[in-house]
Amino acid sequence: MTYPPDNYPPQEPDPSNPPQGPYQNQPHPPQVPYPYGYPGYGYPPPVYPHPFYQPMPQVRVEVESAKDKDLTRSLIIYEIFAVELAAFVPGITTAIAIAIQTLYHQSTTAIIQPIITGHTAMDISLQVFLNITGIYAVVLIAYVLKRSGESLKTIGLTSRLTPNDFGIMALLTVGTFVCLYMVAFVTIAFHLSSTHNPQVSSGIPKEYIIVGLIGSFRTALLEEVAVCGYILHRLEQLKVSPSKALLISVALRCSYHVYGGWPLIALTIPFGLMQGYVYQRNKSIKNQVVAHFIYDSVIFTLSIFA
Repeated sequence: MTYPPDNYPPQEPDPSNPPQGPYQNQPHPPQVPYPYGYPGYGYPPPVYPHPFYQPMPQVRVEVESAKDKDLTRSLIIYEIFAVELAAFVPGITTAIAIAIQTLYHQSTTAIIQPIITGHTAMDISLQVFLNITGIYAVVLIAYVLKRSGESLKTIGLTSRLTPNDFGIMALLTVGTFVCLYMVAFVTIAFHLSSTHNPQVSSGIPKEYIIVGLIGSFRTALLEEVAVCGYILHRLEQLKVSPSKALLISVALRCSYHVYGGWPLIALTIPFGLMQGYVYQRNKSIKNQVVAHFIYDSVIFTLSIFA
């Protein structure tokens, strides 16, 4: 074959002898002369991107099957159990041990028990350190929330305070002391006695006030974040009704207060209902933490200096 061929430029195509090439069966614009050598000689090239060659649009379809929902639900349930066990197993086992000792009248629990006797400064330093490390569960909760794209701010643990927050803190604090005095009144009026009578002022040196205040903050932060903010938030994600979620929170809160007998349980129930209900309304846990800290620190201070 000679180049260019004898029939160059191309003539009208012969229907009985269609050109061969990758574009022979595709629609094309009206024929115009085109240089020899293009695939499908005699035909113009298709405009690129030719409609026939445009890729199909890639649409991402997210399918959430029932199995995926069950898996997510199971993971959240396992997470709740793991976090709550890590946070409160030590407290629950200690409370059960104290309750058993109380049944046999062998409990000598004080509000603070020295670890290193005869070395007050060293003992205070050790107890402060143990109280600080006791908030490990809050760090764990922050970690699991971060894994799900959330944070402690999700449950309302922030440093930003509004005038409304101060009002809620005051109401929660006053409500807690009202519950305390109601339980005390019923105990005295009906001559009821607690199954446990802690030695709250058994000669504890006043230097231990720092231990009590740090311990009060640790207790308030750990309890309210774990049994109020975190668990109510997760139960809401599991579509548990608010009333059932609130009862679960109160039951868990009572589990590590059994050492105080029925008076402490009677105080814990309305206290837990009040704390949980307010959280469900405003989704902010910082108010509960502050109110709990004020209550515990006042009780501890009075037990030492009264």
